[in-house]
Amino acid sequence: ALPIFAVDVDYPQARSRADRLAHNLPPVAAPPVAAPTIAGLPDGGAGFGRWRLSREIGRGASGAVYVAHDEELDRDVALKILHPHTRGRALPHARAWLEARVAAAIRHPGVVAVYDLDEERQLVAMEWCAGGALAARLRQGALPPDDAIARAGELAATLAAVHARGVVHGDVKPANLL
Repeated sequence: ALPIFAVDVDYPQARSRADRLAHNLPPVAAPPVAAPTIAGLPDGGAGFGRWRLSREIGRGASGAVYVAHDEELDRDVALKILHPHTRGRALPHARAWLEARVAAAIRHPGVVAVYDLDEERQLVAMEWCAGGALAARLRQGALPPDDAIARAGELAATLAAVHARGVVHGDVKPANLL
């Protein structure tokens, strides 16, 4: 038998799927559609409350993230909209709001600022970091040593500030480092 390796990077169910394959278990039915695309949102994505959506920039286990323009404050934001399948489930739902509130309480240049929570619309408005994720940068090749050392120092300082507040991130990976 061949060994099966599962790395939980972009596919949160990798471990479960590997276990099913290793034990010849039947496949699990596909999960419900995660989050609406811009076309599936009100006004075709043009308007979503006070935010005007422009494009999707990422998708994770709890929601999809869009670049949006906050028309009240005239600034671009990252707008995370919870997946419909997490809205009715207590744990993912409560965890998303807890994480947003914890992040909003931490003031540090290395922590993305949380601007607004809208539980009715199931979204979190956050600071838009236009530079992109480290994962995308690493697909172009390794960082020069001086840049890698500088980024590692920034990460260590950020984690020290977060840990000083009693918080452990729990998901530090290149896709989550902006």
